[in-house]
Amino acid sequence: MELKNIDEAYRPHIDRIIRDSSGIKYKAMFLEPNPYAFHPNSAVELFQDVQSVYVLGILERSHLACITSLARTSRWLASTIRSVEDGNALAFSSSLRGLLESSSDSFHMLQHLFPTLESSCKYMHIALNYPKDLQGGFINFESLENLLIHYAYAKRWDKGEEPPPHHRNRSNSEYIRCLENFGVSGLSELYSELCQLTHPASPSVFCFVDEEEKEFTFNPNRDSIVINDILKRYQNSILGLIQYPLNSALMALALLHRLVPDWPAMSDEGMSTIGKTAKTLNDFDRFASEYRPGSGLSDAELESASGH
Repeated sequence: MELKNIDEAYRPHIDRIIRDSSGIKYKAMFLEPNPYAFHPNSAVELFQDVQSVYVLGILERSHLACITSLARTSRWLASTIRSVEDGNALAFSSSLRGLLESSSDSFHMLQHLFPTLESSCKYMHIALNYPKDLQGGFINFESLENLLIHYAYAKRWDKGEEPPPHHRNRSNSEYIRCLENFGVSGLSELYSELCQLTHPASPSVFCFVDEEEKEFTFNPNRDSIVINDILKRYQNSILGLIQYPLNSALMALALLHRLVPDWPAMSDEGMSTIGKTAKTLNDFDRFASEYRPGSGLSDAELESASGH
């Protein structure tokens, strides 16, 4: 599948979701419980309400991660395609490298998001709508929360600075390995080539030179040759680095939309061909429609929701 075909397949859906999500505010993630509000006679009820807010905060972090991931991928992909059309090899290498780094960073977190939401969505539904039904079966989402915090806040720090936990960035190679381990081969090699074109290295010089055995000829019009060569040799790698993060974000948004209907998502029809999302959504819809207040979850369901 060519780069432009990938863009045309996703862009109408992504643009609508981004447009409809504009202005969404996140507040629950900033709330902290007041320890002085807890009294022996009301501790359980207060903790149930606290858990409801905590779950909403996790969902807010999840939505923020998904929607910003879509926005970043959309912008980098548009820039990459524009540089192909302009025939600018250096702009192409910079944009495709940005797309690769952004997609790898997103997938580092997104690969865990949908599975966690899938296993705990029933519990989250109860926590948001029927917190009194939790009956002390509270779940901690620390592992997911740490990944979401890392995604949002990790950056490079000056020497001597001590960042909060999970705020320190990892190497690009570590993020890239996440996609490679998932089955997208060739990304490390692609990244190396793009870096050499983007930075002042030999390939950024000889992309303007025709080479023969004993003769160099300056040729400022070799961009299309350089671009098409990379696109051809790394076609499957580029397809994977676009599709896996986008699909992961769209799958998570589809489930988040079930839990918080005000948050936009791709249509169920559109999601029907992406992974096992359709079955997950159908299972959740059946649970939500049949759930009766006061029912709660069984021990087995709680254990499944907690990821054990």
